[in-house]
Amino acid sequence: MTAGINTKPPIGLLRFVRKSMDAELIPIGATIKTPLGMLAIVEGYRGYSRGHRVWLVCRYCKPRNKAFDVVQVLPELVEVIRG
Repeated sequence: MTAGINTKPPIGLLRFVRKSMDAELIPIGATIKTPLGMLAIVEGYRGYSRGHRVWLVCRYCKPRNKAFDVVQVLPELVEVIRG
């Protein structure tokens, strides 16, 4: 008999579980891949101190629209390419 633990991987947008990343582990100037798959450069942080949500303020490397070239992303949703 199983212990009732769901061992199947989730289906949908979140197909794998990334390790939780702190905003402090991603340096300013690092190149990241956003959840949309676009490359961006970290320009700063926005939010509260430790224990609260901290957002990464990033600028797209090749934006689709020049008016919307800045994005705020949670650190646990990004993948660091160069840092």
